[in-house]
Amino acid sequence: MKISRLTIYGILALVFLVSGCQQTSKNKITFNSFKALDDSVYMLYQKKQYEDAIDLLENNKEQFNDNLYDAEWFLFVLYRDNNQYKEALNIISRANDKGFWYGISESTPFYSEFQKLENFNSVITKNDKLKQLAQENAKPLTVVELPKNYTANKKYPLFIALHGYGESVAFFKDFWKSEKIKNEFIIMYPQSSQVASMKGFGWTDKEIGIKEISSAFSDVTSKYSVDNDQIIVGGFSQGGGLSMQISLQNIIPVRGFISLCPIKPEGITITNIVEMNNRNMHGVILTGENDSYLTIQKEIVSKFDSLQFPCNFIIHENLGHWFPNDISIKIDDAITYIL
Repeated sequence: MKISRLTIYGILALVFLVSGCQQTSKNKITFNSFKALDDSVYMLYQKKQYEDAIDLLENNKEQFNDNLYDAEWFLFVLYRDNNQYKEALNIISRANDKGFWYGISESTPFYSEFQKLENFNSVITKNDKLKQLAQENAKPLTVVELPKNYTANKKYPLFIALHGYGESVAFFKDFWKSEKIKNEFIIMYPQSSQVASMKGFGWTDKEIGIKEISSAFSDVTSKYSVDNDQIIVGGFSQGGGLSMQISLQNIIPVRGFISLCPIKPEGITITNIVEMNNRNMHGVILTGENDSYLTIQKEIVSKFDSLQFPCNFIIHENLGHWFPNDISIKIDDAITYIL
């Protein structure tokens, strides 16, 4: 599981007095919201003051029972980054006992140190059982938003927006904003049926994901007045990679893609790139200079350039694997470029 949730609030400039808290004892503080507590802990996390951050969160998380799921995960990360692997794993076990589970991937380097612990396999087994139960009940979801003054007598461009790994439509749509999309487009937000955490989903199995997106596309185009010559697909991270794959493999007849911090897509072949050119498609890749996938993204753009496929590649300074502050403007510019 990635930790991008911790970057949601950006670079924080808060102090306790302005973050909505009042100290009542050395370790016990009254916060007016979980965000205020989370922000305060995150400031300590940024400074690598892990023990102080753990103490603050451990002593105050019970004020917000509705947010214990996120609090336990943050504690796990804090203990892990403080090299307290046994304590971190106990956090997951404790969370499992409460019915919480997380999208732990044993194969990633993030969990390599935990595999040395005697109880690692038993904790993972318990966590995976909870995940399996959730997966059995999970179903794909599609949210559709119509432009202002929508009428069936007019054809509208369609934007297919794909969330990243561990996200939901409810979370993603608050970040993927654009004036053009809001006022001019029918926008469909497919949500994968593949659970990644208790609050998020992913597109790890590309075959399942593509089937669900294609089905949702057929449903939306049958219900709403879509201009089939003005369809764009885009998304963030895993969704950004999948938006390129959909374009490369011509799974949906799109005019282009807008991929933010994409992972490497499948289908990058000479034939597919040439055929995108023949379909007069355009692409836009947005990323950050500190994005861990930047090298891969540069390789993709190099292949596009070698075959003269038009793709704008924009690298934001001081940005990692996340949304730039001007994402709305960037999406609008990308739409203009593609259409």
